[in-house]
Amino acid sequence: MRHRIGLLTAICVFWSAQTVLAAVNQNTRLLQKAEWDGAVIVGNWLSGEFRYQRYDQDIDALVLGQTFATAFPRLPLLELGGRFWVINADYDDTDDEFGIGDIDCWGKYQFLSSGPLQVSGGMMLSLPLGSDKVLHPRATGAINMELFTAARYQVSREIIAIGHFGIRKNGDMDIDLAGVDWELDGEIQLELGGGVLVDLTPTLNVSAELNFASEPYDSSDNDIELTGGAEYLLQQNMSLTAGLGLGLDDGAPEAELIVGYTLSF
Repeated sequence: MRHRIGLLTAICVFWSAQTVLAAVNQNTRLLQKAEWDGAVIVGNWLSGEFRYQRYDQDIDALVLGQTFATAFPRLPLLELGGRFWVINADYDDTDDEFGIGDIDCWGKYQFLSSGPLQVSGGMMLSLPLGSDKVLHPRATGAINMELFTAARYQVSREIIAIGHFGIRKNGDMDIDLAGVDWELDGEIQLELGGGVLVDLTPTLNVSAELNFASEPYDSSDNDIELTGGAEYLLQQNMSLTAGLGLGLDDGAPEAELIVGYTLSF
């Protein structure tokens, strides 16, 4: 009898631990942009990633990115974040170029949290540090500003739906490539997207998202990309991420591979 009670207790403890270790929580994000979510980060959140991107203009890009977001204990509904990139662009017709990208800074406030629904709104500002020798949308070398709102809805215990809408003003982008200087005139972009997070097991979730953005520059193309990925929890505050992106218009990469990590503390 004691052995049975001990076995039952062990099973209950194990099940409770697995329940606490949930693959989807407040700090779980879709792969493309962490700020596009109705939820606000709890504590501090750090994400590093590597991306291999292939563009239609015969450009291969290797991108290293680091994102940090935080919410202060006394202001739990306010999220502040930042992101920077290091980029190596491989052109078929000229030498490779290496440089830093713009630094994105954002703040958002959660103004609605009612049952399964969370809604936030905020602003993102990119600092013009991107190299003019790197032809890449994350290295514009211009001041760009974006206003956005995002929502998260708990469809069920295992499924979360996320969506966003934004308006972005792009500054003019100066380019110095292979000894030729030119400028791309910035446009006002409309941004719209959404996706789902699905909790498969206590340590594994999968995601899918579709994002649309209109032309960022005069005579450029729309940025439309479908992204799928997965996140595996090594422990409650640490995970590994991976994903694949497929461009549906020439403004997005034809394809991209994403691998990274997230850390909450």
